[in-house]
Amino acid sequence: MIDLSKLKPDGDDITPEIIDQNIQVPDDLKEPYQRVVLAGKKIMFDKKSHQKVREVIQGDGPLGVRLGKGIATLMLMLYNESQATMPPAVIIPAGVNLLGEAVDYIRKTKMEEINNNVVAQAIQVFVEAIVQSYGGDTNKMYSLFDQIGQQQAQEGGQGTPPARQQPMPGGM
Repeated sequence: MIDLSKLKPDGDDITPEIIDQNIQVPDDLKEPYQRVVLAGKKIMFDKKSHQKVREVIQGDGPLGVRLGKGIATLMLMLYNESQATMPPAVIIPAGVNLLGEAVDYIRKTKMEEINNNVVAQAIQVFVEAIVQSYGGDTNKMYSLFDQIGQQQAQEGGQGTPPARQQPMPGGM
């Protein structure tokens, strides 16, 4: 596992492999997680839906916001198509995995310039969108992260979770 906090914001070392290595899914959720990732890849790279995915990537606004919102939409669509049988606990890890796949695609096709900072923004937008879609309060979420970080610091832990960035453009 790589320490993501040591990556340079303007670097481009966040890859699908690094993301996958850093996602920890409980054993009882590994199979549903893998099914969701496979279904998401199928939609993202299928000839029938591929053009729509490209249009989302090439839309308006910052790339990180477009990616985050696009993956959130994909995950909500997958959840709805599963008729609520998808375990909610796999939505965020599978979405982050699929976001990594989208980043890899953008890099390989040279559609746009993308770096670790854009990936971080996309992950933040994605997580916030999912939390809000299920009626969660992102302010409470960040408050909890702050409490955990302070507790870890007091206990001599490995550091604190990343601080919340400014609200994302577009209402996120």
